[in-house]
Amino acid sequence: MSGTAGLFWADQEYGHPRCRRDDTHPTPRADPGTRAGCRWLWHEGIVGGWIEKGLDQARTHLATAERAGDSQTVARSHAVMGLALSLLQRPQESLLCAHNSAHLFEQLGNPQGQAFSQSVAASSYLELGDTVEAKRELAHAEQLLTGDHDEPEAFAAWIQASRVYARLSQYGHALDAAAQAAALGADMPVRYQVEAAAQQATLSIERAVECYHLDVTLGTAQLSEAIAAAADVAAEIAKTDSHRCHYELLLQQGTGLALLGLHEPAQDALRQSLELASTLGLASERDAVRLRLAAAARLCGRYEEAKAHLDAVGRLGDGSASMALQIEYFQEYSGWCEATGRHEQALEAYKSFHELSMAQLKARADAQNQVMSVRMGTNNARLQNQFLKVRNRDLERSVKTLTDQTEALNEQAFRDPLTGLGNRRFYADQIALLTQGDTGYMVGILDLDHFKAVNDTYGHATGDAVLVQVAQILGASCRPGDPVCRYGGEEFVVVLVGADEPIGAMVAERLRRAVAGHDWQALHPDLAVTVSIGLAAGDPADPEAAIERADQALYEAKRGGRNRVRVQHAHPGPVAAAVH
Repeated sequence: MSGTAGLFWADQEYGHPRCRRDDTHPTPRADPGTRAGCRWLWHEGIVGGWIEKGLDQARTHLATAERAGDSQTVARSHAVMGLALSLLQRPQESLLCAHNSAHLFEQLGNPQGQAFSQSVAASSYLELGDTVEAKRELAHAEQLLTGDHDEPEAFAAWIQASRVYARLSQYGHALDAAAQAAALGADMPVRYQVEAAAQQATLSIERAVECYHLDVTLGTAQLSEAIAAAADVAAEIAKTDSHRCHYELLLQQGTGLALLGLHEPAQDALRQSLELASTLGLASERDAVRLRLAAAARLCGRYEEAKAHLDAVGRLGDGSASMALQIEYFQEYSGWCEATGRHEQALEAYKSFHELSMAQLKARADAQNQVMSVRMGTNNARLQNQFLKVRNRDLERSVKTLTDQTEALNEQAFRDPLTGLGNRRFYADQIALLTQGDTGYMVGILDLDHFKAVNDTYGHATGDAVLVQVAQILGASCRPGDPVCRYGGEEFVVVLVGADEPIGAMVAERLRRAVAGHDWQALHPDLAVTVSIGLAAGDPADPEAAIERADQALYEAKRGGRNRVRVQHAHPGPVAAAVH
């Protein structure tokens, strides 16, 4: 889960003598329901990372405020409870509190507080798998924040919105929201400024990590720049008691440094984040950091050290932890087993990883179905029953699709016998899975130039060898998670998961150069092979349109002289010029 949402109702008086804490555990000295009590609740209970303690104090504030008829404190207490429950991964309870506080803030004429509550609700909807409602809540929150707002609630709302956008992998929106918070924080106490800077630094590293997985060269440059820029921020936030923000920044720094191959600094950062998570009693976060430490140790060949970290979280494999942590554990354990030659154990661990991943998809669908049924509770019973029947049928179809996919994979029904790549059925299945979620993608069609002449001149055996070699080049040049298939004849299709048009064009150009630069003389002294590539963005609402637009772009590449990349833009307009 993402961390805190900002310094909510705090100001320079956060060090109020009645709101102090000793070195080992937060101890509130303010009376529940008072503004000083709210300051303690936010600084020590939430920003400081003592979430369970903060939740208990919020309940005390709520009871006291309800007896006193203090609507403002009632609304604030509900909002803080909603955030705390969200951080504790209790989304349904969090959603109830967030909706209560949003309603109260609306009645009190406090749009900033309402915006914060709706950003918390967006996080809860996202945890329940309802991205549509999450985006709706975010859009409404941003509308409420339009105009001049300098209240701490507005700062907190922008910070929380940036975190939800990051979980949606919409890093442009996330950084824009963080920039809004930073602009507000410039006129506020130093702690606001430091937290906003830490949020921007954390998001920059997260975005660079995402870019790295799409394109190593570009991602390496962005990671190096983001990590260097975060160094001063990390030093400043270490001086504050915003422990959870510090933990998140260290975690992202460690992840980025590990990808850059700087294993010692990476492990130092991860160990510091582990210490913070342990000190704050954040069990799930602590286990997540240990898994990253295990991965970092495995990647640099320290298998015993990696095993020690895995053993420390071994209970994750017994089903007692959250499903997300179990999935991450079995994925890393499978990688460790494979790296150390324990192939049977690696296979068993991977099966557990696959089964849990499928169960997670079903659980999210179930949770989303429950949320939708609650939302429809005020409607006519007949319409509600029809809606639930449709949702249940959709769920049954989704589960059947996943079951059919697993059986088909076991029977190797999705493979092209010549190249070993997926076939047209494999492509359709992968696109169907992608369109069930909220992940963007690019589709590229690669066609071998003058392939008929290759067959006619050098024979079909050489032609088949060329197809096999191209398949190997594509497989080696694409990420493991990017589907590659032989679409038919001399046509291949690649799906670049999570890529936008600029990244997709860069990857397509890299594939074109890899084919053109291969030593084809090994097959025949006079042989040269090139490919033309058409690229288009996927459309979840119409998955067939992507392949059609990519085919149009391929036609333009052929007509433009072959051995080039063309991109069919998502918006209406002419096909882009050749990339190279």
